[in-house]
Amino acid sequence: VYEKLADEFDKEFQRKYGNDLDTSLIFAGLFSAVSSSFIIQIQPELQPDSNAATQALLMVLVQNMTGAATTGLTPEQLGAPTIIVVAQSLLYFSLFSTLLAGLLAVLGKQWLLHYDSVGERGTLEGRGLERQRRFDGLLRWKFDLVMQTFPLLLQLSLLLFAAALSIYLWTIHPVIAAI
Repeated sequence: VYEKLADEFDKEFQRKYGNDLDTSLIFAGLFSAVSSSFIIQIQPELQPDSNAATQALLMVLVQNMTGAATTGLTPEQLGAPTIIVVAQSLLYFSLFSTLLAGLLAVLGKQWLLHYDSVGERGTLEGRGLERQRRFDGLLRWKFDLVMQTFPLLLQLSLLLFAAALSIYLWTIHPVIAAI
């Protein structure tokens, strides 16, 4: 009777968490690809515009030669606009959250495989004690709580991605961003 009940519980436990982990891994993989493509798209805008810096330096030279008051170089002229840096930072944090969820999902899959590897060797009592020891380990390490963080991390990633996309759209086309 114990063996039948334990097998039913273990199969349900594996099915429940296995499906959740598979879904999280697939979503994390697809979403990290999308985030990476946006990061790559915006990356060149983080580089300082060499033409703008040259123009600013020429303006300072001309002002010095004509005796006009020099305005100096502002950080915006030498680097990326702050709004682009903010958008890119949000995209990187979104990617980090997604990859962290993927890493934890892989660890969760490994925990489940280890839990399920009690095997058929030994006495029924020995297998039962080993199974209980492993189950107690999952409880001690708050396995259920860890499994519940995946959706939160992925939702955080989506929220950060949406914020970054919105900020970036405001720099490109305010009318589209307002929609």
